[in-house]
Amino acid sequence: MTAVICTYPLDMVRVRLAFQVKGEHTYTGIIHAFKTIYAKRLDAYYIRNGSICSYPFDVTRRRMQLGTVLPEFEKCLTMRETMKYVYGHHGIRKGLYRGLSLNYIRCVPSQAVAFTTYELMKQFFHLN
Repeated sequence: MTAVICTYPLDMVRVRLAFQVKGEHTYTGIIHAFKTIYAKRLDAYYIRNGSICSYPFDVTRRRMQLGTVLPEFEKCLTMRETMKYVYGHHGIRKGLYRGLSLNYIRCVPSQAVAFTTYELMKQFFHLN
């Protein structure tokens, strides 16, 4: 969870910097973007809670995508049935939030690669 809390704001800053219209720069760099974004609103609280709240839907989506591969597929035809099944058979921690810690661990290298690529492309295309 700490990894997402630390890297998601970096991703938001990266996106904001990447989509600035040429000639209309709101942010002058990474530090300025952080200060501007977080001085106006406190997004970290919402980002962290949004990730935790939406994760059961991600588990449900993945289970439904597996379709006929799972032996209990006929019990998981709709999102509601799937969530009910997962909760009933596996509970909250081992069901609806299964794999959450690995998802957070995966975010660190993913965000590192994305941020590094962004910075390298920015230098390559002389967009400083």
